Amino acid sequence: MFAAVNQPHIRIEPMKPPYPDVRVTGENGKIAIETTSVHWGVGPTGSPVRGQEEREIRAGNITSGPAKADLIPGIIRSIESKCGKSYQLEGDEEFWLVLLGGSAAAPRSTFIFTPFLDLGRLAHLSHELLAASAFSECYLFCELTERGKALYGWDREQSWQQII
Repeated sequence: MFAAVNQPHIRIEPMKPPYPDVRVTGENGKIAIETTSVHWGVGPTGSPVRGQEEREIRAGNITSGPAKADLIPGIIRSIESKCGKSYQLEGDEEFWLVLLGGSAAAPRSTFIFTPFLDLGRLAHLSHELLAASAFSECYLFCELTERGKALYGWDREQSWQQII
C-alpha cells in the first residue's frame, strides 16, 4: 500500500496481540496498523467461498467462479470485526485500519469490481462505526481489480475518498 502511494517508510515491524498487526516507522513518526482481508460470503465460521478457493489453490487447481458485485456487506463485516477489539498502542502513534481486498492469493473471493463500489453507501454504513472507534484513518487497498491497484481512504473529516 505504501509503495502504491509512493509513501516512504523506514521500517515495518510485525507486532503480536494485544498490539495491532504492524508498526510502520516513517519520517514523520509511527503508525500502528491493524489489517484484515475483505471477502464476501462471511458467516459465523468464516467464508466458505474463500476456504474452498484456498483449498483449490493449495491443490494446484485453478478454477473460476462467480464474484460478488456488491462487496460492501463484506467490507462492513471486516470493519465491525476490528472496531470491537481492544489494542495496545505506544505513545503518539497514529492508529489505522487497513482492509485488504483483491488479493492475488484469493482472487475470486476477494475481488472488488470498483465500478460497483458505491463510496456514498459505504460512508453511510461505516462512518459512525469508524468515527466511534480508535482508528484515525481507514484504508481499503485492492491489489487486484479490473483496473489494477486501487486505494480508498476514510478519515473523520472527509469520509471515503478514492486515492488511486
